[in-house]
Amino acid sequence: SSSLPMPTASQQQPLHIVYALVVVYALCYQLQSPIEPFLVAQLSEANADAAAEYASLRTFFNCVQTVGSFLVGYLADVIGLRALFALNFVACAASYGLLWQASSMAGLYASKVPTLFMAGFLCAQTAAAKLTPAGPIRAGAL
Repeated sequence: SSSLPMPTASQQQPLHIVYALVVVYALCYQLQSPIEPFLVAQLSEANADAAAEYASLRTFFNCVQTVGSFLVGYLADVIGLRALFALNFVACAASYGLLWQASSMAGLYASKVPTLFMAGFLCAQTAAAKLTPAGPIRAGAL
């Protein structure tokens, strides 16, 4: 059986940190997802269709994330990977803080604006590409 070569010891420690950061990022994101439909139902106007409101909120979020992915790619080159990871987690904290404070649908929409810079997976892919040599080791790290 052919297996991909492992990164060297000097490459493994930073990669483990990157992987841990991605786990935290994904866990925090997944913890908020189940409460959003409940919040939409609670914060929607009495005559509003909660399912349609939730679909609109998700569409807005996806549009912000799409624009953000292009912006994050540019910022990776301009401010560097460490600053980008920091920006990612500051944006996460801002988004979750606004979500916690939301008392209306406008508040829920506002909580999605900082997600423009939430791109933990893109940060991790960039880190893996920069921390490993081209070829099978990089493929294994990704």
